[in-house]
Amino acid sequence: MNLVKVGLPKPLYWPLKILLCIAAAYVFYQIMVDINDGFITRRGLVYSLESEPRTFYINIAKRFVIFAALIWFGTSGTSKKVISSSGN
Repeated sequence: MNLVKVGLPKPLYWPLKILLCIAAAYVFYQIMVDINDGFITRRGLVYSLESEPRTFYINIAKRFVIFAALIWFGTSGTSKKVISSSGN
């Protein structure tokens, strides 16, 4: 299975990986808070688990996909870009 990989310049490699992992931790924290509270506030509208369960779970799933993408790029979805010195 070929997943997306991004080549990063050497000076940006570790700082960006750390930043992506921190962003993933924040998104995961928000998912846990929303599940514990039972409601999500999105664009000023409140979606609760009791009144709109489908919208609630769709928003949880969307945030989980964002979390998974951040984890992927923060761990093994990036590689160091090799810069050739051929001049062409």
